[in-house]
Amino acid sequence: MARYAQDLNETIDQFAIGPVILVDPSLSAMIGVLADRQVPSRVAAHIMVGPSPCYVDTDDYVGGFTLEDIQSLLDSLDDNYLSWFSNMAPVVMGAPGQPELGAELTKSFCRTDPVDAEDGVRSVGLGLFIVREVAKAQGDEYP
Repeated sequence: MARYAQDLNETIDQFAIGPVILVDPSLSAMIGVLADRQVPSRVAAHIMVGPSPCYVDTDDYVGGFTLEDIQSLLDSLDDNYLSWFSNMAPVVMGAPGQPELGAELTKSFCRTDPVDAEDGVRSVGLGLFIVREVAKAQGDEYP
C-alpha cells in the first residue's frame, strides 16, 4: 500500500494547489493515511468512509476477507475488468429498486479506456476509482 500512497502524493503534487481534503472510502482511507504520513503537508484533512486498518481475517481479528478472497478479487479484476465492473456496478450503486442507475454506472465503467482504468485503479486505489465513476454516472463533474 505504500506504493499507492506514493502514487496518491504524486497525484496531489500534479493536480492540487495547496493541501487537499481527502474523501476516501474503504481501503483508500488507509492509503490516504499512509500518504499523509509520508508527506504531512499535502493533506489538510481526511473524510474516511468505512475505513479499516486491515481487511484480512486473522485468528483474533475479523476484517471480512480471507487472503484467498482478496487474491480472487484481484485476479478477476486483472482478468477482465469490464466483466468485473459490470457485475459490481449495480452493487456499488446500491439502488436495487432503480436498476437503471446500476445500468448507467455499468455503461460508465465500460466506456472507460482500459489504460485509464488500469491507471486509475493502480494510482489511487479501487475505492477512489469507483467513487469517481459513481459521481460521473450521477452527472457530477469529477476529474
